[in-house]
Amino acid sequence: MLLKLTQALIAGLVLSLISNPALSQEETKKYNSIPMSTITMCMEPEEAKRLVKDYGEVQFMEGKGVIQLFPSGKFLGGTMKFFADPDDWSYTIFFADPEDKMWCGILMGEELAPAVAGDRL
Repeated sequence: MLLKLTQALIAGLVLSLISNPALSQEETKKYNSIPMSTITMCMEPEEAKRLVKDYGEVQFMEGKGVIQLFPSGKFLGGTMKFFADPDDWSYTIFFADPEDKMWCGILMGEELAPAVAGDRL
């Protein structure tokens, strides 16, 4: 199954390279921004759950989200899944595709804390 999903992602990337230009200059100038491509590791949900379990992280939040694909600039909606270790406050954020068949690690970090002053969770 992972092979088929990987092949589908590669096919989609190739098609986007052929059919769509990168972000327009108007889009990047609108907010004085520049595009930054990153490498995102994607896996089946079971593997992602095993990964966060190995780090002692538990899911504490999720919500609808959107990522922008490179180089086409197309937007893909899905679910953002937030995990954290309540002991050492390491954390991981995944983006799950709309069918929840592939989770992509967007960010891993440490020292998770509230953005406003107050008691720690």
